[in-house]
Amino acid sequence: MVEKAYKFIFYPTLESENLLLRIFDNYSLL
Repeated sequence: MVEKAYKFIFYPTLESENLLLRIFDNYSLL
């Protein structure tokens, strides 16, 4: 839940980095 909140809060400021965060999440799943 912390990760989701982190993204939700930083989403408006890091719109471009949000893609990188998603990629990192995919790697975390692996």
